[in-house]
Amino acid sequence: MTYYLKFKELRLKKYYGFKNLEFISYDGTHFPKIPKVDVVFEKGVFERIPKSQVKIYISELKNKYLSDDGIIILYFLMDRAKGSEFTKKLGDDAYFFWSSSEVNQLLEESNLDPIRIINIEFADFYICKLK
Repeated sequence: MTYYLKFKELRLKKYYGFKNLEFISYDGTHFPKIPKVDVVFEKGVFERIPKSQVKIYISELKNKYLSDDGIIILYFLMDRAKGSEFTKKLGDDAYFFWSSSEVNQLLEESNLDPIRIINIEFADFYICKLK
């Protein structure tokens, strides 16, 4: 684990009083072996892997890691980010953008129920539970 991740973990633990918070760094392909958890938070992955792979990825996350009554928070870079300052450095071709209808279809096919959607400038966070 990098120093940066360790620092963020310690800061969040202290600020929010979390007793059991751990950030895990991995290569995005080989999932680490950890027990099931109550919260899975994914950010910055779906903008870089083909949409056809995202359903498989979500299936791995929810089946291997998410407890039955847990929540999964998924970050999607939305169509409104195209041509933005966010994508300027690498260019739009370096990203996969999502529409709301694509995300909703993906969640339906993944048996996830969105309980809240948080819209930020270029992306949306979908907070979901298992159906």
